[in-house]
Amino acid sequence: VIIKDKKIYKAGTGAVPEGYKVKDFGDNIIIPGIIDSHVHGCNTAVMLSGVSLMEAESIKDVLNLIEERCSTTDEELVLAPFFIVPQIKEGRFPTRKELDSVSHGKRVMVINITLHSSSINTAAYEFVDFTGKEQGMTKDEDGVFNGWLTEDEVNFHAMGELIAGMSDEKIEEYI
Repeated sequence: VIIKDKKIYKAGTGAVPEGYKVKDFGDNIIIPGIIDSHVHGCNTAVMLSGVSLMEAESIKDVLNLIEERCSTTDEELVLAPFFIVPQIKEGRFPTRKELDSVSHGKRVMVINITLHSSSINTAAYEFVDFTGKEQGMTKDEDGVFNGWLTEDEVNFHAMGELIAGMSDEKIEEYI
């Protein structure tokens, strides 16, 4: 890679033109600063506006944080990202019924820190069209959907529909 004026000027093989310094990086990989850091700018802004569950250690902690937001906001959707299952005493997501008990009628989604699984309340469940996307919607011992979305397809579908239901103005405010 030839760098000229702090920009990639040329890349390839062969002799290095006269006047350029050679640096040997061995077996290391060189990644230019233009690499996408994979943050999904819009979704990151929306998530950062949510109720961070980074410090929650129990389902009670999660529910208290969500109720605090739900009881004080006029927003229809309350996202609660950065949920870390292994640090939760109960070792699980909150159930749909538990979220219903603190949601004040708002749509609520608790999102795993990996973004690959979540838990939603009844208002969120009723807002999203899950037709054909039932794989990964877990059920309780009575066969009733318990709120947990454990497969990427259903989880990202629900997240997408819930965020798409936000106003453009609200998303722009978050960005």
